[in-house]
Amino acid sequence: MVRSAGHVLDRAVMGSIEFTVTDLQVSLVVVLGHDDCRAVAAASAAVRTGHRPAGARQFLIDQIAPAMPAAGSADHSLEKVTRSHIHRTLATLRHANYLKQAIAARRIDVVGGIYRLESGRVEML
Repeated sequence: MVRSAGHVLDRAVMGSIEFTVTDLQVSLVVVLGHDDCRAVAAASAAVRTGHRPAGARQFLIDQIAPAMPAAGSADHSLEKVTRSHIHRTLATLRHANYLKQAIAARRIDVVGGIYRLESGRVEML
């Protein structure tokens, strides 16, 4: 298991996933977001207000911000942004060379889901 705020991919996360796929031969990679994600909410707020936090938190904002709806869109719901960010993360992983090869060989699958905090259930995307 590799965890990061807002399931943001950085070199350490990518390296950890690559290690598990290539060296440990895992057969499933799951990007698991959750409802009411404060990292996604903070990114949404930063984009809406234009306020850029100091320090390394800005990296998280920069990685999540592209999941925000286009300017002028009325739907900036946390649910929509979370789903969009999960799909973007999945696309990035699926295009990584080490995963692309394993997926093509049908040795692994890369899937996404949202963990529902209240019920404890996972909704697969």
